[in-house]
Amino acid sequence: EDQRVTLSTYLAADGINSNQKPAFAFQDGRLFLQKALANEQSVGPHAAILILLKVCQEVYEKYNDKSKSLLMVNLSRLATFAADFQGSVTFQDMPFALELTSDGYALVIPKVWIPVSKEDVLKRLTLQCRSLAQNVMNGIGEKRF
Repeated sequence: EDQRVTLSTYLAADGINSNQKPAFAFQDGRLFLQKALANEQSVGPHAAILILLKVCQEVYEKYNDKSKSLLMVNLSRLATFAADFQGSVTFQDMPFALELTSDGYALVIPKVWIPVSKEDVLKRLTLQCRSLAQNVMNGIGEKRF
Protein backbone atom coordinates (compact mmCIF):
# COMPACT_ATOMS: atom_id res chain seq x y z
CA GLU A 1 0.00 0.00 0.00
CA ASP A 2 2.80 2.44 0.87
CA GLN A 3 4.52 1.70 -2.43
CA ARG A 4 1.32 2.42 -4.33
CA VAL A 5 0.87 5.76 -2.57
CA THR A 6 4.50 6.70 -3.11
CA LEU A 7 4.46 5.86 -6.82
CA SER A 8 1.13 7.67 -7.26
CA THR A 9 2.63 10.76 -5.64
CA TYR A 10 5.57 10.73 -8.06
CA LEU A 11 3.38 10.15 -11.11
CA ALA A 12 0.71 12.69 -10.14
CA ALA A 13 3.14 15.54 -9.45
CA ASP A 14 2.44 18.41 -11.83
CA GLY A 15 5.66 20.38 -11.38
CA ILE A 16 3.71 23.60 -10.94
CA ASN A 17 2.71 23.65 -7.28
CA SER A 18 5.65 23.86 -4.91
CA ASN A 19 4.52 20.75 -3.03
CA GLN A 20 4.32 18.83 -6.33
CA LYS A 21 7.81 19.40 -7.67
CA PRO A 22 9.33 17.93 -9.60
CA ALA A 23 7.11 16.25 -12.17
CA PHE A 24 8.44 13.19 -13.98
CA ALA A 25 8.32 12.70 -17.74
CA PHE A 26 9.31 9.25 -18.96
CA GLN A 27 10.96 8.99 -22.33
CA ASP A 28 10.16 5.53 -23.77
CA GLY A 29 7.91 4.78 -20.78
CA ARG A 30 5.30 3.12 -22.97
CA LEU A 31 7.96 1.02 -24.70
CA PHE A 32 9.34 -0.07 -21.33
CA LEU A 33 5.92 -1.21 -20.12
CA GLN A 34 5.18 -2.99 -23.39
CA LYS A 35 8.47 -4.92 -23.24
CA ALA A 36 7.96 -5.76 -19.57
CA LEU A 37 4.45 -7.08 -20.24
CA ALA A 38 5.63 -9.05 -23.27
CA ASN A 39 8.25 -10.76 -21.08
CA GLU A 40 5.61 -11.96 -18.61
CA GLN A 41 7.64 -14.94 -17.42
CA SER A 42 10.68 -12.95 -16.24
CA VAL A 43 9.37 -9.41 -15.78
CA GLY A 44 5.62 -8.78 -15.98
CA PRO A 45 3.59 -5.80 -14.76
CA HIS A 46 4.29 -6.06 -11.03
CA ALA A 47 8.08 -6.08 -11.40
CA ALA A 48 7.90 -3.27 -13.98
CA ILE A 49 5.95 -1.04 -11.60
CA LEU A 50 8.29 -1.81 -8.71
CA ILE A 51 11.42 -0.95 -10.71
CA LEU A 52 9.69 2.22 -11.90
CA LEU A 53 9.13 3.17 -8.26
CA LYS A 54 12.82 2.55 -7.50
CA VAL A 55 13.81 4.68 -10.49
CA CYS A 56 11.57 7.54 -9.33
CA GLN A 57 12.92 7.36 -5.79
CA GLU A 58 16.53 7.37 -6.89
CA VAL A 59 16.09 10.17 -9.44
CA TYR A 60 14.25 12.23 -6.84
CA GLU A 61 16.99 11.67 -4.26
CA LYS A 62 19.84 12.40 -6.69
CA TYR A 63 18.26 15.64 -7.88
CA ASN A 64 18.14 17.54 -4.61
CA ASP A 65 17.28 20.72 -6.47
CA LYS A 66 13.52 20.92 -5.95
CA SER A 67 13.34 24.12 -8.00
CA LYS A 68 13.21 22.02 -11.17
CA SER A 69 9.66 21.70 -12.44
CA LEU A 70 10.30 18.68 -14.64
CA LEU A 71 12.70 15.76 -14.60
CA MET A 72 13.04 13.80 -17.83
CA VAL A 73 13.77 10.11 -17.22
CA ASN A 74 14.94 8.08 -20.21
CA LEU A 75 13.83 4.45 -19.96
CA SER A 76 15.03 3.29 -23.40
CA ARG A 77 17.85 1.07 -22.08
CA LEU A 78 15.60 -0.34 -19.39
CA ALA A 79 13.02 -1.18 -22.07
CA THR A 80 15.60 -2.99 -24.18
CA PHE A 81 16.81 -4.89 -21.13
CA ALA A 82 13.27 -5.84 -20.03
CA ALA A 83 12.54 -7.43 -23.41
CA ASP A 84 15.15 -10.17 -22.99
CA PHE A 85 15.63 -10.24 -19.23
CA GLN A 86 16.31 -13.64 -17.70
CA GLY A 87 18.22 -13.77 -14.48
CA SER A 88 18.53 -15.40 -11.13
CA VAL A 89 17.46 -12.18 -9.42
CA THR A 90 14.00 -10.72 -9.76
CA PHE A 91 13.68 -7.87 -12.23
CA GLN A 92 12.62 -5.37 -9.58
CA ASP A 93 15.78 -6.15 -7.57
CA MET A 94 18.05 -5.61 -10.55
CA PRO A 95 20.67 -2.93 -9.96
CA PHE A 96 20.81 0.10 -12.22
CA ALA A 97 22.83 3.26 -12.55
CA LEU A 98 21.66 6.77 -13.33
CA GLU A 99 23.47 9.07 -15.69
CA LEU A 100 22.42 12.52 -14.55
CA THR A 101 22.79 15.89 -16.21
CA SER A 102 22.44 19.27 -14.62
CA ASP A 103 19.48 20.16 -16.79
CA GLY A 104 17.10 17.63 -15.25
CA TYR A 105 17.71 14.62 -17.49
CA ALA A 106 18.37 11.12 -16.18
CA LEU A 107 19.26 8.04 -18.21
CA VAL A 108 18.49 4.71 -16.49
CA ILE A 109 21.24 2.18 -17.22
CA PRO A 110 20.57 -1.42 -16.16
CA LYS A 111 23.60 -3.22 -14.79
CA VAL A 112 23.69 -6.15 -17.13
CA TRP A 113 26.11 -8.40 -15.27
CA ILE A 114 23.65 -10.43 -13.29
CA PRO A 115 24.51 -13.93 -12.07
CA VAL A 116 22.48 -16.56 -13.88
CA SER A 117 21.76 -19.85 -12.19
CA LYS A 118 18.72 -21.13 -14.09
CA GLU A 119 19.78 -24.35 -15.80
CA ASP A 120 17.81 -23.78 -19.03
CA VAL A 121 19.24 -20.26 -19.42
CA LEU A 122 22.78 -21.51 -18.82
CA LYS A 123 22.34 -24.29 -21.41
CA ARG A 124 21.02 -21.81 -23.99
CA LEU A 125 23.90 -19.41 -23.35
CA THR A 126 26.40 -22.26 -23.62
CA LEU A 127 24.98 -23.27 -27.01
CA GLN A 128 25.13 -19.68 -28.23
CA CYS A 129 28.75 -19.35 -27.11
CA ARG A 130 29.74 -22.60 -28.81
CA SER A 131 28.02 -21.51 -32.01
CA LEU A 132 29.87 -18.18 -31.97
CA ALA A 133 33.20 -19.91 -31.28
CA GLN A 134 32.58 -22.34 -34.16
CA ASN A 135 31.77 -19.45 -36.51
CA VAL A 136 34.98 -17.67 -35.51
CA MET A 137 37.01 -20.84 -36.03
CA ASN A 138 35.41 -21.36 -39.45
CA GLY A 139 36.49 -17.91 -40.54
CA ILE A 140 33.44 -15.76 -40.03
CA GLY A 141 34.05 -12.45 -41.72
CA GLU A 142 34.24 -9.19 -39.83
CA LYS A 143 31.24 -7.84 -41.68
CA ARG A 144 29.03 -10.79 -40.72
CA PHE A 145 30.40 -10.85 -37.15
